Amino acid sequence: MGASLRTNRAPKSTNRSWHRGLGSERVRWISWLIALAFLLAGCATGTNSTQGSAPPTSSQKGTHPTGAKTEVQCPFSYALTQVTQSNTGAISGCYRIPPANPGPLTLAIESGPNFKSSINTTGSSQPKVALDKPKNPVIAGKSITIFGSYVGSTPSGHLPRHATACWVGCSGGLHEDAVPVTQLGGGRFSFVLLAPGAPWVQGNGVHSLVSGSYRVSLTCLSYYSRGCEYGPAQGGVRVDLRVIHPMMCSKGCSKLTASPGKALPGEVVKITGFSPVYEIIGNNPVAPNLTAFPGKESVQIPTVSTFAKPYATETILAKTTLMVKKGTSWNDLKAITGPSSIGISDQNTIASISGSPGLTAYCSQSGLMISTDSAKTWTKSPLNGIAGVIQSQQLSPLAFQPPNCYQVALEPGYSASLFAAFPVTPVSQPAPPVYLDPLYSTDSGLNWKPVPIPNGLTPIDFSAFINRGSEIEAYFTRPNSLVGTIETTINGGQTWTNSAPKCPITGPCIAIEPTIPGNCAMNGMPTNLVYSLNHGLTWEKAMWPYSINICNFAEIVPLGPKSALLIAGESNYPLRVTYDSGVTWSYVSLPQLPGSDTAILGANQPLYLLPNGSLLSYGSEWMLLTPGSKSWCIPKTTIAGSSSFIFAAPKVNFGHFEWISSSPQSTFESLPLSKLTCRS
Repeated sequence: MGASLRTNRAPKSTNRSWHRGLGSERVRWISWLIALAFLLAGCATGTNSTQGSAPPTSSQKGTHPTGAKTEVQCPFSYALTQVTQSNTGAISGCYRIPPANPGPLTLAIESGPNFKSSINTTGSSQPKVALDKPKNPVIAGKSITIFGSYVGSTPSGHLPRHATACWVGCSGGLHEDAVPVTQLGGGRFSFVLLAPGAPWVQGNGVHSLVSGSYRVSLTCLSYYSRGCEYGPAQGGVRVDLRVIHPMMCSKGCSKLTASPGKALPGEVVKITGFSPVYEIIGNNPVAPNLTAFPGKESVQIPTVSTFAKPYATETILAKTTLMVKKGTSWNDLKAITGPSSIGISDQNTIASISGSPGLTAYCSQSGLMISTDSAKTWTKSPLNGIAGVIQSQQLSPLAFQPPNCYQVALEPGYSASLFAAFPVTPVSQPAPPVYLDPLYSTDSGLNWKPVPIPNGLTPIDFSAFINRGSEIEAYFTRPNSLVGTIETTINGGQTWTNSAPKCPITGPCIAIEPTIPGNCAMNGMPTNLVYSLNHGLTWEKAMWPYSINICNFAEIVPLGPKSALLIAGESNYPLRVTYDSGVTWSYVSLPQLPGSDTAILGANQPLYLLPNGSLLSYGSEWMLLTPGSKSWCIPKTTIAGSSSFIFAAPKVNFGHFEWISSSPQSTFESLPLSKLTCRS
């Protein structure tokens, strides 16, 4: 699992449930376990019970476990937090420091909920089995093949291919999920069992790793590989476990270390340590859940008694504290004035040409709307023959709505030219995913044509229309290319030329990689942040941030020849800055938004940088952060209700802040920039 920032502090007890910050939501443990059973075969975590095993003898006293030493490299380019656990209990991985306040930050390894203590003990429809006792003991951490047979007749239909094996009983024991079952014929089968190589968590405590005779059971015998609701054991046998190096854990045996012990938000630290195992999938413990919360936590690592309550919330198994250093803050960026975006992630739903006749266009639910008087009055543009043009390219308009635009662009000097992209799917392929078909008109929408497609590509490789000065660029993605290719017109669509993407007119050569929009209604659409140090001849992918979600608004704003801001208010790190043309980025802390989580120094809401250098947070309540300010303020004009919810990327045109509200019908809204100043 990933990591998250705990923020709402509960009373100091060993079983607690804190709120998870950074946009992560806690999902039920069992759902998570099932979903990961086949996606994370190489990760690691653990939980279970002590009943049914032989007590340790005097010769088995053992020592405090440390786990095998694992060398972990954590480059700054590490994409995500990832912590794994070996079968010996050793924890290793990398963790990116969240946008927390300067000061102590506690990192903790948690167990999952103790659902095993209240396992379903009613009858099961799965077949009963008899397991053969192995002739030889199994060595801790090694595998053993166990044979068995069905009690009574062999099940009809699909024979089971997977099962869950349990150490010390299925009602509270250590579960090993998705164990392959081999059918041998004649009512016989076998499965390979991995013996624990470290202490494990049970329904009533932490079980030390000691030699003894343990009850091994099978449950969840199924033809399918996915998990099932745990039921009673369908059969079992005692297996002798031989432990060469016993690990005692009755008084706690966990350890966690973060290196270095001091780091800035956004930097990566190395995580090492040891913890009891909770659950096994695919011969590896399930990946531990690493949680962070501000401050030093005095809670003690739990012992046996703390696991007695069924369905208890997560319990801390290991913890450590590091110091978050103070980095760059918004107050340090006092010279942000008059910026102009050199790259955005969201698509253009508003386009404009300043001056006479003051042409403005936007895509709405009711059609392509046009204004020739600087957005004072609107008319609906004809979309004559759009469906036929789309179908001529072996594409289909969306079945549930008439053809309508998703993007629009205008070219200065050519008021009759319109450039728009329309949602489509390939013929005979239902949505999702949804693609965009780029079309243009040279007669104010009376007739439409396809934009020329670069060699080797198709219309659905289109990404976005971009205005660059006096020209229009149609961006296309290309396999094995960070920046794709473009078709450019400088005469309103009369002619087009193909070329490689170009650097922005101002600032460093940084771009958000073009990506096929796909379907933001269901999932995020990650894309890369790229840069060029040779004027666009070659491009590189930024080490961090590893990706940008184009379904949320993100913006690159130049500060100088080599410096720029990356504004992505809905990401974990809302504001970042580069001083080396995009090669490296560092986190910039923002003042706390009123009413937001006190542990997170960010907005977690869409942000837009206004021409005067102020940040606008436009969520359910709009707030302003002026250059150099230490706190947010309320604008002179308050935008409330449905008008405050911005449906797509906003723009500044004609001295106005313009946006498309989400209701009632994608309404065009506008506010003079003079109104977007702080109340006195």
